[in-house]
Amino acid sequence: MRLSIITIAYQDVDELKATIESVHNQTTQPFEHILVTKKIGKDFLLQLENVKLITDKDQSLYNAMNLGLRKAEGTHVFFLNSGDVFYNEKSIEHIYSDVDDYQCEVYRTCQVYEDLKFIRPGLARLKDSAINPAHQGFITPINKKPDMRIYFNEKSAISSDIEWMKENIGVYGIQVNQNVLSYFHLGGISNSPSLKTLKIRLLERNKFTKEFVKFLIRKVVGNRFYYTILSRVSGYERVE
Repeated sequence: MRLSIITIAYQDVDELKATIESVHNQTTQPFEHILVTKKIGKDFLLQLENVKLITDKDQSLYNAMNLGLRKAEGTHVFFLNSGDVFYNEKSIEHIYSDVDDYQCEVYRTCQVYEDLKFIRPGLARLKDSAINPAHQGFITPINKKPDMRIYFNEKSAISSDIEWMKENIGVYGIQVNQNVLSYFHLGGISNSPSLKTLKIRLLERNKFTKEFVKFLIRKVVGNRFYYTILSRVSGYERVE
């Protein structure tokens, strides 16, 4: 197994630094670390070592992910985007010992919002990872030939990662792992209670009632209380 880590970064140098440091601090290093960046200062990028750079070429988030995916030379890929970090310094070591050469592996993740931390899913609902995985805990094999790989739908604004994971699972199968692989922060476009996000979700998922209820709850009680309710309903584990 050769692990390719792909990081997408846009503008925020501090978040990118945290992600790069998280990779460099691992007891086992990946086969390669690919950075797809936009509007990141060249002076900073020139200081980086042991990374493959794709700069200012992407047209959108999923286009950037596809650029990294096409560039990957490993046997498996994992997306650790800017601001996301590994759960501990042995995360890659666990990957190399856990992951099957021919299957997708899905780990639990720790979702962070302000000072709140929730491990998704709780151990009692571990099988939920296979049904609704987070890409921050998802590792998949890739075809040796770039033209034969499974790519993201670039026409999608939010949900392409979900479809991409499902398609990979359909091809390679899946193994669920109870270990926690990474921390990632909530609050991006896919978690923002706005009319724009609601419209995108309705167009892409066609689930009016569910998405509208979520939108109303977030608007009325705010993201913090919404995530607290969601964690309890979904059986997430609260991390103190």
